[in-house]
Amino acid sequence: MPKLEILKKKKVKEILSQIKEQWGADFKSDLVFLLSPKRKIYAISREIEKINTSDLKIDSVGVYFGNIKDKLRLSIEASQLVGPAATKNILVLNDNEARQWLMGEDLIKKTTNLNGYVLVRYNNDFLGCARITEKKILNFYPKARRIQATL
Repeated sequence: MPKLEILKKKKVKEILSQIKEQWGADFKSDLVFLLSPKRKIYAISREIEKINTSDLKIDSVGVYFGNIKDKLRLSIEASQLVGPAATKNILVLNDNEARQWLMGEDLIKKTTNLNGYVLVRYNNDFLGCARITEKKILNFYPKARRIQATL
């Protein structure tokens, strides 16, 4: 059974520092962060501290916050939490691009001032996180959430 590690304050500060560095967001949170062996980060309310979890077999808990490998890649929910405080690396989509994005397609777009992992926004809604390469914008939108093309 995989074990989730409750992150100590030092590790949480590192994550918050990466959020500040990547997106310019001064994200403050009272959430507890947990790390899975596959480097997935989960966030949950501090209320979990009141529950005796020692006898429980827990595979995952809380909301999926992101994945940390080389850099932090936020989930859709985390982008919605961090996005309003973000000041940089935000990719704004038009109607057609947002439709393509929600269908799970990578986007071909030349950008000059964005790099690495960016937050994807359409109007006032944050749709998740993408990675910008030289030629395209890589879509990480989950298959289960994608919309189907209409005729």
